[in-house]
Formats: sequence, structure tokens, C-alpha cells
Amino acid sequence: MTDDEHATARALYQAYLARVVVLDRHRRFADRVVEATSGSGQTPVEPLATMGKHGGPLRCDVCGKPMILEGGAFDGVHADEAWRRNPQQGWKSWMSGGLVVQIESNRTLRIYHGYPGRSGCVQKAAKADAADRAEFRSRSNPTEVSAKLALIRAYLKAELPDQSSDAVVSDIYKLLFVYDPGLGINSLE
Repeated sequence: MTDDEHATARALYQAYLARVVVLDRHRRFADRVVEATSGSGQTPVEPLATMGKHGGPLRCDVCGKPMILEGGAFDGVHADEAWRRNPQQGWKSWMSGGLVVQIESNRTLRIYHGYPGRSGCVQKAAKADAADRAEFRSRSNPTEVSAKLALIRAYLKAELPDQSSDAVVSDIYKLLFVYDPGLGINSLE
């Protein structure tokens, strides 16, 4: 491996490590939101009202608006306002127009108004994602990616033999060379 190839591989590996640090925080957060909002029927109100950025409401990744409740005393009220009025642990409500909590391919969180496979924000998100993925594929150069992965594999074998497994190289590939949908609006940043 030449000095330039070594420097390139090292830079790629450092970029991978930095991305892992960023994504790990967001992935843990996404897992907490999924757990807090899971279940069938009505949705727990507290996570929708308090698990967004800086303790605010979770918002739809398409329209940016918080979730609206349906029925009862809080019909048509945003979840964060309903929680402010009634901060009681464990209460649930129906979501006006539906709610989708989704984990993306990079294992980060997305929240959408609507129902899977139907109209509204969910459908808009699916169309935008398909367009973004197609655009990414059109720019991707498989030969260049293969060459960079070979450099990374050689670098790891020489410099960090305990990190040179196929699993590590596969993870590096996924984080650096596969379409990344980003962090979403409900990210911690």
C-alpha cells in the first residue's frame, strides 16, 4: 500500500468512526421513541409531547407539525398542548389522521402523519425517499467503492488486525457507501 493509499484508507476509517459516534446516539434515541410509542390502538401521549428536540413535541418529518389528538376533551389539540394541560402518566389518545413511527435504513427515527401505504405525509415521504435513493444510485460508482473497500480492508489488516473482519468492513460499507437518509427533524441535534 502506498503512502497515499494508506492516508486515504485511514481517513475513510476515521470518517467511519466519527459517523458511528453520531449515529449511535440517534439510534438509541430512536429505539426509546419506538418503545415509548409502541402498542396497538391508542398511542401514549407523553412520548409525542415530550420526546422531541429539547423536550418538545415529536414532529412529522414531512410537514414539521406535531401530532394532533382525536376524540375526547383534547380533540384537535396538539399532543404537546394536551400534555401541558393534563400531565398524567400513561394516558393515551387516538391520533388524528394516523401516526407512523418508522426506523430508517440507518436506524434513525422518522415520524409521519398518516397510515402506511396511504395518502398524506407517509406517501409524500415514500416518494421523496424513492427519488433520493434513485439520485444516490445515479451518482454511485461501484468500481470506486470497491477500490476504496479494498484499501480499507488492507489498512485494517495491516494496522488494526482485530478490526479487519468481514463484519467490520461490511459495517463500514453500510455507513460510508450506502444511501443515508440523514437524521430527520426529530434528531437530537
